[in-house]
Amino acid sequence: TDADTKISLLLPLGAIVRSNGGNDKALLVVQSALTDTSERVRDAALRTLVNWPDAAAGRPLVEFATRSDATPMQRENALRGAIRMAENVVAGRDPSPLDPLALFRKVDSIVRTKDEKLMLVSSLASCKRIEAVRMLQRYLDDPAVQTPAALAVVQVAPALLNAEHGAEIKQVLERIVATAKDEDARRNAARVAKGLPSGEARP
Repeated sequence: TDADTKISLLLPLGAIVRSNGGNDKALLVVQSALTDTSERVRDAALRTLVNWPDAAAGRPLVEFATRSDATPMQRENALRGAIRMAENVVAGRDPSPLDPLALFRKVDSIVRTKDEKLMLVSSLASCKRIEAVRMLQRYLDDPAVQTPAALAVVQVAPALLNAEHGAEIKQVLERIVATAKDEDARRNAARVAKGLPSGEARP
């Protein structure tokens, strides 16, 4: 019942699960520890979930990030873990049945700081789906992340230009050409809109 003992059990549990694959019962144990009265126990549970071996922890991490008692650091770590899990599913590194787009949308609805937005925008660049471009569009108007969002669209766009949403993708690229403040983003968007490969961005 004391915090030190709970922490001493939680952290090894995470290591055991990582070495043996996911475990639903263990996940429920760690999730329950997120509501412990001790902040130290909650933090240990969060650290365990952030390093969970599959995407089953993605939704609990996002839910934790919305809690009023989550510290800014805990919130950022939770979102980083959830985004990484969604990206792993998109990339085929994790066969979990998680819907990565649903998780991305949930994160999109709660991000607040520049760092949180950057984490999401950078991860969406790896998702070659029209839904990713639609999520990125609102960040094209956000001065804090406009350029990374534009470059993320440019990265996703080639995979979608010849698909059913090609006209929509081209409109977004033309918007970047017309409004982006970054020269590389404008130039690369123009090239991709014409069906050409994007150039190398300046370092």
